[in-house]
Amino acid sequence: MARPKPPKIAPEDIPNRPEDEIDLFLNRLLFRIRNNNLEVENGKLNEAWVAFEVLGAVFPLLEAGLSHDDAKLAYPTEDWRQQTVEVPTALIKTIVEGWNTYRDSATLTLGQGFGFEALNRQGQSSMKRISEKIDHDRNLAAQVEIRYRQIGDEQASSLEAVLAEVAKEFSVSPKTVERAYKHHRRQLDENVRLLQANRTIADKTSRSAEVDE
Repeated sequence: MARPKPPKIAPEDIPNRPEDEIDLFLNRLLFRIRNNNLEVENGKLNEAWVAFEVLGAVFPLLEAGLSHDDAKLAYPTEDWRQQTVEVPTALIKTIVEGWNTYRDSATLTLGQGFGFEALNRQGQSSMKRISEKIDHDRNLAAQVEIRYRQIGDEQASSLEAVLAEVAKEFSVSPKTVERAYKHHRRQLDENVRLLQANRTIADKTSRSAEVDE
């Protein structure tokens, strides 16, 4: 079997600047990414693996103050260097920490490294199932809140009727709906107040703009 050909590198793509520790690291990273991209083309690695590895290598430097222009020295293609977005540091940090936990362990799966899967796999739900349950309960609570507000009646009997109505529609027990509503009601109320406040600000801004015109 013929050996894979090394990636072609144009001279202008090789960083030309004084070599300090960061430069050397970025140079090594550039060639590692190029080589790994070749393995993606060969079907041995996939793009997700390369992406996680690059994030894990570059993010600590950016967090420590390396400029984006300097970090781009390690990016092998023009698309990588030019097509960028701004993302909150906290989000990327969480992703990198999960990747590092997985990478540095000899036993954890990727899901376990990110905390998506239970470590002992016994009696514990995956994060996906927990999230699906939260979304389901939040939807039940929202349905109760919307219908109860439409009634405009604070009588307990009205709430009980709404709980029963939602339970029947979603094929669950009224107790299940009641638990979901009690758990999520405060957050739903806060969301409504926030929406109302935002609408008030938007209305004032719109009226002010009309006056200025």
